[in-house]
Amino acid sequence: MVLRGQAHIGMDSKETEVHSVATTAASVADAHMLPELLHGEERKVSGEAAYPGQTDAIH
Repeated sequence: MVLRGQAHIGMDSKETEVHSVATTAASVADAHMLPELLHGEERKVSGEAAYPGQTDAIH
């Protein structure tokens, strides 16, 4: 049996420091993890195409 998973990482783009990490099964959509990756003091949020429509989670 092969188990597949993925890591989700939140980091500061200027300091390139990781501030949060979450792991999930591969079947969990990236967009569901956004609230887990934000610390609340972000001034700018960027991500890949998996995060459109996440305005509520960001605010």
